[in-house]
Amino acid sequence: MKHLQEAFFAKLESQDKLTSEEYAVLYMTHRNIAIEAQREAGANEYQAKTMGEYYTVSVLSGFLNNETVLEEVMDFTEKLEF
Repeated sequence: MKHLQEAFFAKLESQDKLTSEEYAVLYMTHRNIAIEAQREAGANEYQAKTMGEYYTVSVLSGFLNNETVLEEVMDFTEKLEF
């Protein structure tokens, strides 16, 4: 999973400043990749989703280092999910 976290962080660093909505789309993309990797590693659905989200949000949180912006991003992710 570390390689996925590093790839997500590198992607975040390579982007110009993004809007909260753009960060949300990027987060969702990488979260889904992490969830799928967990499934392939043998995790059940609950475990895969929990760990995929944890790994991805920890990277985003560390990158943004701003709780207000992180909350805005998470709000947008809820709107993107259906």
